[in-house]
Formats: sequence, C-alpha cells, structure tokens
Amino acid sequence: ETVLIKVRGIRANEAFDIQGLEEVPVKPGSTAQFDIPANAKLGGHSIELVAEQPFAAFATVQTAKDIAIVGKADVLDRPSAVPVKLKGQNVNLTLVAPNESTAVVIEGVDQSMKVVSKKNISLPAGSSTTIDLAKELKGATAAIVTVDGTAFAGVWTRKGDLIASTTLA
Repeated sequence: ETVLIKVRGIRANEAFDIQGLEEVPVKPGSTAQFDIPANAKLGGHSIELVAEQPFAAFATVQTAKDIAIVGKADVLDRPSAVPVKLKGQNVNLTLVAPNESTAVVIEGVDQSMKVVSKKNISLPAGSSTTIDLAKELKGATAAIVTVDGTAFAGVWTRKGDLIASTTLA
C-alpha cells in the first residue's frame, strides 16, 4: 500500500504544512526524494514527517563542499549531554515540541561537571527554538539537556562550507 507522508515545518511558535508537500506518496519498496522549498522559511529549525503507516527517512543538509545526514529523532526522555563547542565552533541546539507544551532545562557544566550556568525554556506545542550553547551557557564546556514533556532535539555546527549535525537521544 502506498504511504502518504505529510511534511510539516516547525519553527518558533508555529507548526505548518509545507505547501506542495502536504501528501508525498511513496510506493512499497521504493524511495522518494524531495527538497524543502525556500519559501518554507524554516530558518534552521525543523521538519516533521507524519504518516499512518511506518516508513524510514533521513534528511540531508548540504553546502557547496559538505553534506550532513540527519536520521530520525527520538523523543528526548532522559538527560542528554552535548559539548558547547566542537573544534572551536559554537554548537547550536534545536529543540522541538511538535504536539504538547514542554519545559526544558539546559545546565552548562565545566570540565569537572560542576553546574556553572542554567537556562530554562518553555516551548509551546507546535514550536521549536535554536540556541547557541556557547553564547547562552557562559563558562560551560558541555550542556546537560533535560526535558519535562515530549520534545525532540538535535545539535549542529557550521564553519563556512563545513557542517556537522546529529539528533539527541
């Protein structure tokens, strides 16, 4: 049976259908590839793929000289640790609350795991936000992300045409 996949954009305080991608048909045993149109104006936030049948998906983010492949994000249901910098570049954390309001606590820790800074975030349902961890957590070498509710998260960094990205679990 053909799977109909709905593509939604999620950005600060707004979840929305992406025009032209309301129903992407994928036949059994086949693959589909599509681009998110520039007019979706995601601004570095996120997309959500929804279907009634199971399917596998990944996204690529590409520059002229590099490509990052991002897989499925799982619900962040336990604390997750991430560096605030990677090879000298600030790491960005994107948090997504697609269906319910969620509270997030981000603790900045130093090399001895002592909390040196803290940020509380309230995400309304159907929204996302992106945080530059190094800027927000002064003096921290890592961030501990804890969620109270249902949220997804990913981290990414970019230096010129070089990019890196992964989801948190």
